[in-house]
Amino acid sequence: MKCVILGAGLGSRLQPFSQELPKPMMPVVNKPLLEHTIQTIRNIGIQDILINLFYLPETIKSYFGDGSNYGVHITWGHETKLSGPAGALLTFEEILCQEQVVLVVSGDALHDVNLDDFVQTHKKSGAQLSVVMKEVQDAGRFGVGSVGQDNLLTDFVEKPPLPHEDYGLVSCGIYCITLLYSLCSGVLMYMISARI
Repeated sequence: MKCVILGAGLGSRLQPFSQELPKPMMPVVNKPLLEHTIQTIRNIGIQDILINLFYLPETIKSYFGDGSNYGVHITWGHETKLSGPAGALLTFEEILCQEQVVLVVSGDALHDVNLDDFVQTHKKSGAQLSVVMKEVQDAGRFGVGSVGQDNLLTDFVEKPPLPHEDYGLVSCGIYCITLLYSLCSGVLMYMISARI
C-alpha cells in the first residue's frame, strides 16, 4: 500500500514565517511537521510514500532525500500549479492506478487519528472514497460536508457563507481511496469537482 502526502501548499496563513520555510518544514518539538507525518505513516507499516511539492520544493527534498534515513522510500512529484488533493493524485496517476487502496494525508498538520483503523474501516466499507471529518465551529472558513443517515458524504461545499457561531463537518485532510484502474479517473475527477 502507498501513501500520498500533500506537501504543495503555500502556507499563506503563516506569513511571514513561510516566506523562507515551507509549511511542511515548520518545526514542532524540534522536528518538521512533515517528519512527524512520515513517522506516523511508517508506524502503520506503509513504507512507500509519494509526496507532491510546489512551494520551495528543494528545501523539503534536501532535508528528507529518498527517505531511507526515516525507514521509508519517498517518490517526489512537483505540481506546476496548485490544484488541491486531486492534483497531487494526478501527479502520481501512473503509479497510483496500479494500487487498489491509497492513503492520502496532509503533510502540514498534526493529528491523533488512528490511521490503521481508518484504512481498515475503509476497506471493509466498500467505499471508493473515505474522508476523516470533524465538527468545528465557524466551519465556513473551510469546505463543509453533509453526511446522510447512512454516514455517506452527500455534499461538499467550499467555504459556504455560514454564521461564525455555526458548526459544520470539515475535512481533516485525510482520505482513503479505492483506485481500481477502471475507476481511477472517475474518483479523481470526483475529488476535483467536489474540491475535497
